[in-house]
Parts: sequence; C-alpha cells; structure tokens
Amino acid sequence: MGNFDSYAMPAPPARPVRSVLRHDVGPNAHNAPEDLRIIARMLASAGLLDENVSPALTRSVIFRAIRHARMTLATSGPRQSNVNSTDVVSPGDETERAVRRAMALGRLPLSHRAVCESRAPKGARSVIDGGMARARAKLEKPDEPVTDGSPDRRALLPVIDSETFQSNRRLADTLLANGHIDGIEIVIAQTIREGGKKGYSDVRDFFQALKSRTPEMAYDLYERATSCLEGKARRRLRKLYFNDPPREGDFL
Repeated sequence: MGNFDSYAMPAPPARPVRSVLRHDVGPNAHNAPEDLRIIARMLASAGLLDENVSPALTRSVIFRAIRHARMTLATSGPRQSNVNSTDVVSPGDETERAVRRAMALGRLPLSHRAVCESRAPKGARSVIDGGMARARAKLEKPDEPVTDGSPDRRALLPVIDSETFQSNRRLADTLLANGHIDGIEIVIAQTIREGGKKGYSDVRDFFQALKSRTPEMAYDLYERATSCLEGKARRRLRKLYFNDPPREGDFL
C-alpha cells in the first residue's frame, strides 16, 4: 500500500496547575509567609479567624483548618483515593481546589454562583476567570506616573497589605486605651508629605479605624497633623479625612 512513513501524533502539552499557593502549607511543610497570609485571609473572610489574632495562633488555626478539610475530603466518597494522608496543602491539589471553590462561592453574587454550579459550557466562567486574572495583575504592578495629561482624573490608589491593616487597628486601640501619643501627628504628616499614594492609603485606613473607635480623638489628631502640613500635602490630608476622592494631580 505505498510508501507512507509512520509517525506519531505529538501529545498535547500538560496544562499548568492552577493555584494561588507557591509552596506546600502544613505543620511540617514549607509554610511561606505569603501562602500563610492567603489562607489566613480566606479563613478571615469566612469568619473563622479574627483579624487581630497573633501569628502563632494564626498558624495553629490554619493547620486545624487544613486537617479538617483533609478529613472532610477523605470521607466524601469518590475523592477519597485522591486525598493525601498528610496534613499538607500542596499548590493545586484537591484540598486547595476545594477551599478556593468554597471561598469563591461565598464571595460571588448569586448570578456568578449559578455559573460556578452550572453544567453548561465553561465560556462564561472563562470570562470571569480572565477578568479576575487581569485585576490581580493590575494590583501587582507598581504605581506608574500619569502620562496621559489628565491630572483631574480620579487617582488610582493601591490596596493596603494585611500587616498594615492589622497594625492600624492595634494603634487605634492603643490610642483609645492610653490617650494621645506624642509625635504621632508628625509621623502622619511625614507619611502624607513623602509617602505618595501608598502612604495616603495607609493613613486613610488608620483614620477610618480610629474614627470607628473614637471620632473626637480622630478629629483632634487630624487637626494636629494638618498644622504640620501646607500646600498639596495639606489638601491631601483634608480629602483623606473627609472622604473626598483625590485626583491624580494631588500627587504630582
């Protein structure tokens, strides 16, 4: 039947494992700080972890949650053979996927939950996943100077990290318990003057925490810090305190 050469079809490339973790997490695992923070935020969003808990207790809660998830998956029927017997979450494994699904369904509105639970084609889910990936990529990029000649547009502010979030609330509690701390208004003024958008976001979060505990002390501290500033820096602090969205020109 002729001179046909034999050939083999190339195997399709393996799809990379989707994961928000970089390393294993567990009692005897790598436990990278960024991975622990991700799981801690997941537990906090589910109401299972207090935001002011100590780092040592945070690890204990995380490890108990991993162990509980492992035991739940091990008794859920068909998936028992896919579950590792150790109390470790590995990037992309069944435990992490189950936790991400539970957290996603808890956060998404009803229309998105219907997409997640549907047996329909995955087109809509791909659109949602793509949008989330683009949003995360924008958050990871450093602040860039305005280049489009639009100083009057609303400023794009960075999101504060979890350590600053917790530190702001501990400082607010300290002020509430002990009264005014000498020199704190100077630190706030310097952060507003030299810290750019990140400093603005951090100070704004601190004042929000302090206002929720003691509005009078928050206003007194605002006036003290204002007296240390002038020009654009003073205007930024005023907008920050009175929730007036800043413009890109305020940071130029």
